[in-house]
Amino acid sequence: METFEDELVAAGKDTLLRAMSQSGIADPAVIIVCSCFLRMHLLKGDFDKEIKAITEMIPAVPVVGFYSAGEQGITDDHVSHHNNESIAILILGQELSYAAQVAKENRLLNQILKDRIAEQQRLEKQLEEQVRFLQTLIDNIPNPVFYKDNDGKFLGCNEAFEEYFEVSRDKILGMSVQDLKKVDQVKIHHRVDEDLIRKGNRVAYEATIRPEDGSALHVIINKALFRKADGSVGGIVAAITDITERKNAEETLRASEEKFLKAFHNNATMMAITTLDEGRIVEVNDSFLTKFGFTRREVLGRTSRDLQVYLHPDQHDFLIKALNEEGFVRNLDVPMKTKDGDVIHCLFSAEFIELQNVKHTLALLQDITERKNAEEALRASEEKFLKAFQSNPTMMAISRVTGEILDINDSHVRHLGYTHQEVIGKTAWDLNLWVDQRQNDFIREIMKEQGRARNLDLTLRTKGGDIRHCLFSAERIKFQEEDHILVLLQDITDQKRAEEERLQRIKLQNILEMAGTICHEFNQPMQTLSGYAELLMPCASADSDCRKKLQTIKEQTERMGKITQKLMTINDYSVKNYIGIGNIIDMHGRGQGEQ
Repeated sequence: METFEDELVAAGKDTLLRAMSQSGIADPAVIIVCSCFLRMHLLKGDFDKEIKAITEMIPAVPVVGFYSAGEQGITDDHVSHHNNESIAILILGQELSYAAQVAKENRLLNQILKDRIAEQQRLEKQLEEQVRFLQTLIDNIPNPVFYKDNDGKFLGCNEAFEEYFEVSRDKILGMSVQDLKKVDQVKIHHRVDEDLIRKGNRVAYEATIRPEDGSALHVIINKALFRKADGSVGGIVAAITDITERKNAEETLRASEEKFLKAFHNNATMMAITTLDEGRIVEVNDSFLTKFGFTRREVLGRTSRDLQVYLHPDQHDFLIKALNEEGFVRNLDVPMKTKDGDVIHCLFSAEFIELQNVKHTLALLQDITERKNAEEALRASEEKFLKAFQSNPTMMAISRVTGEILDINDSHVRHLGYTHQEVIGKTAWDLNLWVDQRQNDFIREIMKEQGRARNLDLTLRTKGGDIRHCLFSAERIKFQEEDHILVLLQDITDQKRAEEERLQRIKLQNILEMAGTICHEFNQPMQTLSGYAELLMPCASADSDCRKKLQTIKEQTERMGKITQKLMTINDYSVKNYIGIGNIIDMHGRGQGEQ
């Protein structure tokens, strides 16, 4: 790079050549430089530097030195010369100073120019970087962005715009909105642009874009003016936000709310919607009004406290606290009052809902008064049943369908010998009640097929090992809302024994009657035999063997006659139990009475 000294030398050479040309001295012997400006301002008074600079300015010519005007008799601060025969002297003053000053000014101007060029280059680079940054910035905006001039011609866009409209950035330059395939409602866009340019500020509006498949995309377009450096309008910049999903969601929500309101008003369950802060009723369905006896005008805008629908006022605070803590309430039994003061029992449920983007409370009330009454009646019925169960003389037991015994009555304890504690949770098999397991299998099959059994003759074993005959009956019942089996056992051991004895008596009577008939038939031959023996006895000697035999025949036939006669007269008897022997039939009562 050329230094100021180099520039000064070049300026000095030019000045010397002009001076030599003006003076006519082609080859001066001595040059005297008389310039305070050159010395004091440019060379800073450095004498060595002065000599060196002048020497380099004017090579091969002796230089006397620098002098100010007036020194050494030199009075003219301009180009002077003396020309005699021995020496040519060239005095440089004003010209050299001017040349040096011009050189300095030129250097300053050159430096200023260089600085301005560098600044311009820096600004251009900064502008280029800023443009690149802004383009990168808008390219990274997910929404389509574009800008256009006052005539509606596109000046640029971002990558999202290219993808959304399926057109490259280079192709849209100079295009108008009507040139884009997907854009609908072109007149609306033009009118918005005209109003924006005329009125200024910014604008946002909804529009529809239609792809080639014929569907509709809903968008919001935000537009604003951008201005030039002089403040005039340069054009419009716009950003597009696709709200199709939001619009679809809003439409879905609107349809959902319509369905909800239809279901709300036509629901058989009582329903009410209240504000979240004060609990004021904003809507109720017809079921609520019918059950509580209010009109819609009477309830809207009022609270449950105003209507006094809670039987116990503190229940309202309890329900609100539970709702705020848990976010919902499910199936709480709440007694309430109608407008006429009637008490109804309701299952109360509530949760938070949003209607038109505002949070509310939805309360659902299910009238369970009839169910409560039925439950109370069932409870009373079960109490009566348990009383009848315990006091019944018939053996009774309640078991699960799987056979585990849940309860027995006192009669069961007396007859079979097991206490309540011994049978609870056990089955008849566990207690070894069955004498014949086949009877248990048969009963299971009957209960499975018919669900009941009636008067089945069973044989059971007591705790002490005695065998008892029972009539078994069973029925499926609902007890405490579960399926159970009610078993009834009637001990018929004594009746069965009495019946067996009766049958035995009948059998014996039949035998005796048959014996009487036989005796009657047998008696005639015996009498004939006795008569013949009596007739033959006189024919035999008194001590003969024949007479003795005839006497024996006569005695035995008479004896047999008495026996048969007695058998024929028996029509009454009794059964006596002799320890160690068993039952013996006494047939002597009548005979003894007759004797």
